[in-house]
Amino acid sequence: MANNGYGYVTGATILNTSGQTVSGSVQYYKTDGTSQGASQPFSIGAHSSQLIFQGGSGLPDGFYGSAVITQANGPANNLIVTTNATSPSFFYTYTEPN
Repeated sequence: MANNGYGYVTGATILNTSGQTVSGSVQYYKTDGTSQGASQPFSIGAHSSQLIFQGGSGLPDGFYGSAVITQANGPANNLIVTTNATSPSFFYTYTEPN
């Protein structure tokens, strides 16, 4: 995940494929493993999605690290995460099932 880290910004879309509402949060970590903070808690309805954009998430400018999604309730293994990154010279996306 990045907020202007190495010249790009990332966003993640979390898709809930279950028939129940799922809630949770995202914890961010610097590349050295130390915690950088967490997102606001989210709640995703059945068969819906939630966008988490690192550019407006309160992460410091220049942040580059990882994110861990923690699910607080709802059926396990029903989240799909698609991540996008953009910079002035490229755009890419990839999907990671839970």
